[in-house]
Amino acid sequence: MVKIYYTIIALFLFTLNMKGQEHVVKDQPPRLEDTFASCSVYQPAEDGMTCEFHFRKKGVAEWRQTFPPIYDSNLKEFRGSIVLLEEDTEYEVRTLLSKFDQPVSEYVTSFKTWTSNPPIGQEILLSKLFKGKNKALDLKKMKGTSDAWIRIVPDCEIDAGDEENFALRFTDCEYIILEGATIRGGYRHSIELNEKVSHVRLINCDISKWGRIGVTQNASGQYLDKDGLAINNDAGIRLDRAKNVVVERCYIHDPNGRTNPWSGVVHMGEYAGKRFSQQHPKGPNGIMVAENGGNLVMRYNDIAGSQKHRYNDPVEGWRNGFVHGAYHNDADIYGNIMAFGQDDGIELDGGQCNVRLYGNRFEQLFCGMSLAPNMKGPSYVFRNVVTNLGCSDGSSSAAVKNGGGLSHTVGRQLMFNNTMIFSGNGMRGVGYGSHTPENKRELFRAYTRNNIFLATQAPKGEGKSGKGHSISDIHRLEENDFDYDMLGNLETPGGRGYILAREDSEKHGVFATPHFTDAFRGVYTLRITDPGIDRGETLPNFMEDYMGEGPSMGAFQQNVSSLYPIRPIDIESDAYYVRMKAGGITKVTLKIGKLDEPHYSIRKAEDMDWLKVEVSTEVLRPNSTLTLTLKSERADDLQVGVLFVRLANGFSVPITIYAEKE
Repeated sequence: MVKIYYTIIALFLFTLNMKGQEHVVKDQPPRLEDTFASCSVYQPAEDGMTCEFHFRKKGVAEWRQTFPPIYDSNLKEFRGSIVLLEEDTEYEVRTLLSKFDQPVSEYVTSFKTWTSNPPIGQEILLSKLFKGKNKALDLKKMKGTSDAWIRIVPDCEIDAGDEENFALRFTDCEYIILEGATIRGGYRHSIELNEKVSHVRLINCDISKWGRIGVTQNASGQYLDKDGLAINNDAGIRLDRAKNVVVERCYIHDPNGRTNPWSGVVHMGEYAGKRFSQQHPKGPNGIMVAENGGNLVMRYNDIAGSQKHRYNDPVEGWRNGFVHGAYHNDADIYGNIMAFGQDDGIELDGGQCNVRLYGNRFEQLFCGMSLAPNMKGPSYVFRNVVTNLGCSDGSSSAAVKNGGGLSHTVGRQLMFNNTMIFSGNGMRGVGYGSHTPENKRELFRAYTRNNIFLATQAPKGEGKSGKGHSISDIHRLEENDFDYDMLGNLETPGGRGYILAREDSEKHGVFATPHFTDAFRGVYTLRITDPGIDRGETLPNFMEDYMGEGPSMGAFQQNVSSLYPIRPIDIESDAYYVRMKAGGITKVTLKIGKLDEPHYSIRKAEDMDWLKVEVSTEVLRPNSTLTLTLKSERADDLQVGVLFVRLANGFSVPITIYAEKE
């Protein structure tokens, strides 16, 4: 039976005191910003009011409550998100404003979620868009309309080499779909979209070989181009204030550049052999978001570097310390794998206003995700899996990086039903902004429910230097609310995790090690014996659909697919993580259920030539199996990479491979 904990939820209606000019509130309905599966709601309101959001499908009688919105006393508005909606569907939103427990205003507004199949008014062959011999393509003022999109048909590849800073650039373009294109090259970026771009969709594109090549390294280990400049933020896709953009099912891989780890040894140039430490990684990115113009969707993408060509961040944010920085507002990032970087899997840093990060997979990184700082909020982080962390030298930090102090951390992140396995720390304030004691730069504001925090090393140390902590809030901020989480540690008696936070945190937490189906092979669904089964809290709109007496903790409920990141395909693997001996052979079996796309390929990074893959069938069939036979060549060093069983429509099953030296 679904239970709504109104008392606890009411306590979460908090006030944000932001700096800046006060706003005058007029009686007015909410502003709605929708995408395929979510809708941001902004309701103007005076100080001292309370507010509830409800929603329903159009034509349905019953209203559903959302998770409580936050109130911003500077902007005079309540804001929050409605999530997990059906696409191409009409919904109604009801906002209820009260003061001193008396109703003041009620508004009912409506919206329709985006469709994956907008009306096409014109198709243009990609080959017809090239002019002269230039291999790069600069599209200017190509404009469809909302009821007549332009579809670019990729009858040829784009292979720009390094002739231009880009391989494909959109300028002043609207209502365009590019699907199934292969794009190579670009001296700096492969695809650029600037501030005059709106309603552009990049779907199932294969993007590689962009960016500058490092010809030497400086004393800090950073790679330098032919002009002696440090290589940084060369991107497979660069989004600069573009709005209403969709990046979906793209395979972004094999950049030209390399990225230094935080610490290591210079291996080329005049400083070869010199050790360096605490040098911020610099190198290419899979996707670079300079400033989100709004309504951005990134879903079901494979953004994976490799052991030799790691990203700085697979998904980078720019202008981190500004409200308009990085993702800023109204964004959905879901169903992606972000792997093989030297720093963070993603930087949400910046505004984080109604930004939703969910159902993603973070792997082979120094940090899983960065939320430092949150300048506005709220951001919603749910049902993600962070595992197998480690940059090129094997070191790692936090699964979730927070911070910003009093100078930058104004907003709050809400974290629900994530599964995080880590050596360093789970959620930690690592700092952002000035180093003054008054600023408390490690301070962050967060609300957690139903997460699994599993440390693989014993807790040690306190404060900023502590390790093996499930949650580390060294300032013990009173407004932080941590509860109903599972906190485990593989190296402590009874598997109990450690939390550093205000008194009475995790009153209903489960201090134990989770019982995964097969952690050794990366299958993180829960066994029926898991102590977190039915022990979570029901969360309006976010966690209401479950079996048993209550939600289970972590990213997977009972009797759901083990596939992660989340993808709308009926395929599961008996292993998402394979550890084998160099020179050895092993098998992985995929179970195929219902199937819309029978054609597939095995994709992996160019520097994974040490791994050979044999398949049991060339074409997939419904209700069958696909067996992969993996053969690793002998090697003197550890070999690491990720292979993709990638369907022709762009959906994939990622499998990470470790081949240990004999």
